[in-house]
Amino acid sequence: MMFSNEQELLALQDDPIRFNDEILYPEKVRINDCTTAHAAKRSPE
Repeated sequence: MMFSNEQELLALQDDPIRFNDEILYPEKVRINDCTTAHAAKRSPE
């Protein structure tokens, strides 16, 4: 899991909400989009 240490990452930030909003959340969305697209390519139609 890519962000298994998410709480630790947030605890290290001066502004954890901003870090989450600008770094973590967008990266999670990107990973989800890639995973979904990959799964769609593998699924029979």
